[in-house]
Amino acid sequence: DVNSKMLGWRVMGPGIVTRGIGDKSMVGYETIDFLEGQVAMRRPERFGAYTLEDLPPIPGDHRARASYKAAQYAPGDYEAIISQRPVAVHAMEHPTKFDAGVFLFRKMLRDAVRGANPAANPDNFAEWLRSVGGAPNSYCSGNVFEIPEGASVEQEIANRRHVSRQIVAILTESEALKGDGRSAFVREKFDDLERSVRNPLPQ
Repeated sequence: DVNSKMLGWRVMGPGIVTRGIGDKSMVGYETIDFLEGQVAMRRPERFGAYTLEDLPPIPGDHRARASYKAAQYAPGDYEAIISQRPVAVHAMEHPTKFDAGVFLFRKMLRDAVRGANPAANPDNFAEWLRSVGGAPNSYCSGNVFEIPEGASVEQEIANRRHVSRQIVAILTESEALKGDGRSAFVREKFDDLERSVRNPLPQ
């Protein structure tokens, strides 16, 4: 069986969509309210010929889509997924260092399927989920820092690396906390980090 179905969750709320730009009227079957290229159809076709409640037909061959040409000029996540063929040939890939997470996830899946990781089974997953009260700590990439641009390209690169590493360190430290306590800890540490970069101490 080489078929699959993708289900996407769009989470909204003041703690997630901090700028209030989420649009529920654009979330549904074959549509999402942020980036183009997340689904098979592009917005002009999706909302030009159908309503939000409709279930538009999707061609089995992605090259037969009305938006195929536009998708070639501006490919999205959907194109990256659908163009891999039924079984991806990894030898044809050209990964960069930014693909490290993809390769780590693949290894986790292989270990689970092949039995190399005995803990990766439904019973153990259910037990872990119960141990954290059904609410495990999670992470997102929606944090925005207001920091000045570096005086040079080299300084900008150094600043970004510093901030990124500090974010990882803060989130790692927060892993021991739960719920509102963890949220407050992360916000406080992030605010401190932002201030330290905006107003660095004299050397």
